Amino acid sequence: MKETFLRITVALVFLVMGYAVVLANDEERTGVSRSPVVIDRAYSTYTYTSPYRNELQYKMNCYGYAIHVYSRDTGNLSSPYKQQPGEFAVDNQTYQNLILEQYLAIHGTGATGTGILDYIEGRMFADFQTLNANTGTEWVIQATTVNASTPPGYRKIALTVGVGHDYHFYFRHNDGTWSHKTGEDPVTTLSIDTNVTITDNNISTCVAEGNYDDGVRYYLIGKSAISDYPHSDGHSSLKTSTVFSDRAGDTITKATQLSGSSCFGRFDYAMDTDYFELIPTTTATYHITTSLTSGTYDTDIVVFNSNNAVLASDYSVGNADIYITLSAGQKYYIKVMDANHSIVDYTLLYTHY
Repeated sequence: MKETFLRITVALVFLVMGYAVVLANDEERTGVSRSPVVIDRAYSTYTYTSPYRNELQYKMNCYGYAIHVYSRDTGNLSSPYKQQPGEFAVDNQTYQNLILEQYLAIHGTGATGTGILDYIEGRMFADFQTLNANTGTEWVIQATTVNASTPPGYRKIALTVGVGHDYHFYFRHNDGTWSHKTGEDPVTTLSIDTNVTITDNNISTCVAEGNYDDGVRYYLIGKSAISDYPHSDGHSSLKTSTVFSDRAGDTITKATQLSGSSCFGRFDYAMDTDYFELIPTTTATYHITTSLTSGTYDTDIVVFNSNNAVLASDYSVGNADIYITLSAGQKYYIKVMDANHSIVDYTLLYTHY
């Protein structure tokens, strides 16, 4: 009884400190030097490269990486943000109670691997249900097996747990390798203890490393692998709640549909690129530009047709200005970038004459 009381007291103390590190061994840093991984936004290839977005490294943990959501709050090594299963399910439960509930599920008397898996799975499914209802129909999830094929449009992730320790997630690439993110560490394709490349052939044994040896489950998720896809859901106390303004993806396939004469956007991290889809209702000359202070920012714009052919572009200094005749009912795409790699809100304007 004293031990349980002590654990609860310690958990509450950590909550008062302002960030969710109540799990005694919450995705511990391994001390191993790891190369970061960047996805290509289209499920297929994943490469090691230095620009893995330091902006994102401290804004997502293993769960955030697996489902690809991140905190817009500026993260750092002293206070990284760690998404928790269940935090997006708006169910009148405070974030503090969610964390305490999770702590007891993993560390409480009588905790079992199956029980922890059931708990984390239930909270994760609740997240997907909320995000599907409020954000988009790509938020689907279903149980699968380690050897089952991955249908087109889906990704496979794995959940593994350790009683009295923690939970951890892995993310499968279409080339048959797997990656994961331990707390504030960069993404890696190496296993926790043996430092071998994780593949379909060894994933069953690799997931048990790092004291996560009390069970594993696999899931198919429909959420795309676009890491700058934000949301506007979650408990009000979360750093990943309603602060996001950018819903534009990094590829044409995730372009935001435009209506009216303007749209708010955001460059969420250095080198962020946003795509928008425009279907004019009137054949006319359109003026496409942004509303940033040109002395500070350097916005570039490219306009494509439905065949991805470039119709117009402006890479001049300051706000880009494009005048182009567009046909009613035709589909066009607008790519927006900032040459100075700024992190800033902006407005895309597209008026016709």
